[in-house]
Amino acid sequence: MIIIKQIERERKSQGYALLMAIIIMGIFILISFYIADFSFREGRVDRSLRDAQIALSAQNSGVECAMRHDRRQSSEFNSSSGDITCNGNSGVRYTETFNNVYEFILLTGDGACAVVRVDKRGSGRETVVTSRGYNICPNDASGNPLDPNPRRIEQATEVKYTVRQEPLKDVVIAVDTSSSMLCPNARPIDGGCTQSDRNYPIAAQTCNDNSTNRQICDDYENREVTHNGTTKKGTAIRDMKEEVKSLIDQLDSFGIIDEDSVKLSLVEFGQNNRIMIPLDDNVSQMKMAVDDLRARGNTSLQGGIILGADVLVEHPETVCTISDCGRRGGVDKVMIIVSDGLPTYDACVSNNCKRVVFMDSGDNRCSLYDCLGGQSNCSEVDTVANSGTPGETLTRRGQIRCGTDSTESQNHAKISATEAKTSPNDIDIYALVVGGDNPEDNSTFMENDIVSEAENLYYLTNFTGLANTLFEIIVGEGAVWQPI
Repeated sequence: MIIIKQIERERKSQGYALLMAIIIMGIFILISFYIADFSFREGRVDRSLRDAQIALSAQNSGVECAMRHDRRQSSEFNSSSGDITCNGNSGVRYTETFNNVYEFILLTGDGACAVVRVDKRGSGRETVVTSRGYNICPNDASGNPLDPNPRRIEQATEVKYTVRQEPLKDVVIAVDTSSSMLCPNARPIDGGCTQSDRNYPIAAQTCNDNSTNRQICDDYENREVTHNGTTKKGTAIRDMKEEVKSLIDQLDSFGIIDEDSVKLSLVEFGQNNRIMIPLDDNVSQMKMAVDDLRARGNTSLQGGIILGADVLVEHPETVCTISDCGRRGGVDKVMIIVSDGLPTYDACVSNNCKRVVFMDSGDNRCSLYDCLGGQSNCSEVDTVANSGTPGETLTRRGQIRCGTDSTESQNHAKISATEAKTSPNDIDIYALVVGGDNPEDNSTFMENDIVSEAENLYYLTNFTGLANTLFEIIVGEGAVWQPI
């Protein structure tokens, strides 16, 4: 009897152990299933997010493609069908599905695409772009439907904007590169920029000779400077260069720099008056020319105006001989002067001075150098004798008038500006006065003697915001497009 009871107790104990083992095992199985299900769901979420991002990227690419080709001077959506270039693909075909309604499919890679509709309304002045981006394209490049796919995600957007056609423009930006540009990016200054501060550690004309020299001069332009007791990093010329490059990027992002829209030229006036780059639509070349600007010497505004006119208007004695400086006929001619001070001297200051025009054989730039040297790496292509008499008024357009003080230099700049503004040259001259030691005097001089009309004068306390002001001048308010 005792033995039987003992056996029953052992069986009950084993049964409890087995039950607990089954329960624990079940819990572990449930946890494993939960983890597996969570991981699976997380994986699906991650994949969905990734697919949604791909669809969004395709949608944005479709909008950018449509707007770039519509916002040109003449919209490319103007026929029953045609090819455009987007995303590196030169064979993107659009077709007119309804009156002034165009559609195309942009393949963006890895099976993704954007189905884009361009609806031009009101005689083309208003455009509505609808772009539907897909991670898995519902159509092939010809528009034929593909099989349904449960993973297909659509991201859609609609953009509306107005288009105003502006005349074509050849634009010269003439920038002041006198030594004061090595001062702080704001003035009047309080003694924080001495005469010795206005010189690079090495000769300015050697700044761009090699990478070592370039770094020395770049570092000096980016040095800490003091203005009104406050120390900041960066000089006026550094900030001006950054703003001009920002302008170039802005114009390029809107598709404005183009043979069919706006072409830019860069001219410097300072100790040396040079055409840094003739009229061009090559963005990288333009930005390289901006980087080559260096500050030195006095302010020879006359030289900047003369070179700007030489770029924009054909003339028997024009300086630029490289493909006519890239100028085009039948377009608006605009010169924008950016300066921080009044003219202080003219390029010719000695009795044996000559106007010498050189073509730089190294980088195909045409340049006008003053009588202070710097021609060793160039080959002479034209020399015009000049008696060098201070204050001499010469009748030949482009001839440097010699002057030795600010009063003479201002008068000579006025004469050159008058020649440029009036027929047959008809150049529309703007001026941006930025800071400077005598901002009121400089503004008055520019308004009365240089710009084509008073509305063409702008004043900025420093170079910050220069890019936006230049953009407004070149494009005009709503000239190309604006959201509505």
